[in-house]
Amino acid sequence: MSLLNAQLMVAPTGYTVTAGTAIAFSSFGQIGQNGYRLGVAADTDSRTRRTIETKVTLPRPDVTKPNGYTQCRNSATFKRPIILANGKVTVNTVQIIMAYDVETSDVEKNMLIDIGGQMLIDADFTSFWKAQAQS
Repeated sequence: MSLLNAQLMVAPTGYTVTAGTAIAFSSFGQIGQNGYRLGVAADTDSRTRRTIETKVTLPRPDVTKPNGYTQCRNSATFKRPIILANGKVTVNTVQIIMAYDVETSDVEKNMLIDIGGQMLIDADFTSFWKAQAQS
């Protein structure tokens, strides 16, 4: 199947990672008022250290929004710097953002998390992520 006729599960029973090597992230400090930076301490070369940055944006009053508040917004960004053959460093990135209204139920939030996770790992999306193919 392709991205244009993808199928995702509502209320899946879960995801299981069954193989691989665990990498440990630890706190590298706070970023701004509502965020944290995590890093892999075992990555001794700071040019290629893998990091995760998290940020929470709290809702604020806004009379132009449907219920008078902006949406809550949570984001997590994984950064994987690599050194190219020419010696220059580039940063490969995965960023996940979830935005929802303050009145959103936990059931609805769980559904957003489930669908978002599937969009990252489902075979229907593999060509989209790896080759930018949308058909």
